[in-house]
Amino acid sequence: MADLTCQIHPILSSRQTLQQDRQTQMSNTLPFTTEVEHKAKDDSILGSVSTSVMCDVEDEAELVQRSIRGSREAMCVLIELYQDIWYRFCIVQLRDIELAKDAAQETAIRFIQRLNRFQGNSQLKTWSLGIAVNVCREMRRRRKRGDMQRVEAEMLEAKDHLTGAYGNQAIEQKEMITLMFDHVNILPARQREAVLLRYFEELSIIQIAEAMGCSTGTVKSSLHKAIKKLRKMMKVKP
Repeated sequence: MADLTCQIHPILSSRQTLQQDRQTQMSNTLPFTTEVEHKAKDDSILGSVSTSVMCDVEDEAELVQRSIRGSREAMCVLIELYQDIWYRFCIVQLRDIELAKDAAQETAIRFIQRLNRFQGNSQLKTWSLGIAVNVCREMRRRRKRGDMQRVEAEMLEAKDHLTGAYGNQAIEQKEMITLMFDHVNILPARQREAVLLRYFEELSIIQIAEAMGCSTGTVKSSLHKAIKKLRKMMKVKP
């Protein structure tokens, strides 16, 4: 069976061994029945999706149904819609370029595998970010504490990649994103999750609670504590 040929942003290309493992896994995930033409330069799942597969007249619900029925084109469009969202969330959460690539790729894999479970009771963006949240949590638990100089160097590189993921934003917005990155990374993991989902991805409190798998009260508490810390660090008055 042929593997899924659509690819995600080149910035997410992972190591060759991971590419091979993930492509094998992708090929066994869904019985895709149609072909997708693409112009990617590599064979990773996370490469660049050809914009020719985009279809303005189809809404998200229809794309989901077509994907579940086995349409490669529809699945590629959905992955393209959310690839940058997954990546920028992972890169701030993990503060490591390679781990963020792996996490975004794993999110894409689980998105494909579990899409037939999506009930439509929430936004697909919220549901998919819930997958990314869990992937990042798993990777944080597995990650060993490394050399601080290496971590700091990776954080600098991660910041450059993050601003690249917001390529369509104005210069002033990119500068604010960079400033926020420096401070948000100091927050505890759960508070960082809440801030990213609220202010970077603009989810509602209810949506954040769903993505994080907690109550709305926990979300509000996390945001309150995080904002208080951020204001102190950035010396911003309430």
